[in-house]
Amino acid sequence: MMSQPSYDQTRAAWERIWNAADVETELAAVQYSRAQETINRYRPFLPKDRPILEAGSGLSAVVIALGRLGYDMIGLDYAENALHISRAYDPSLR
Repeated sequence: MMSQPSYDQTRAAWERIWNAADVETELAAVQYSRAQETINRYRPFLPKDRPILEAGSGLSAVVIALGRLGYDMIGLDYAENALHISRAYDPSLR
């Protein structure tokens, strides 16, 4: 039987991933046609008059991209460093 990674191990793995990444690269990836297709499928269901929580926001690429389109976005991630990196890139992020 395979052992399951613990919460702390999973968090540490994501923190390593986000430490090795950067916001600009993540933002570029959101512009790929496949990512745009996915975002565009969800947009009709997203309210413009209420905040939207992006759970597992990582370096906030989707938060930033949708925010630029006028959505009120809030990013949430359990890899705390991802939130710090995102805020360093754009202090107005929440």
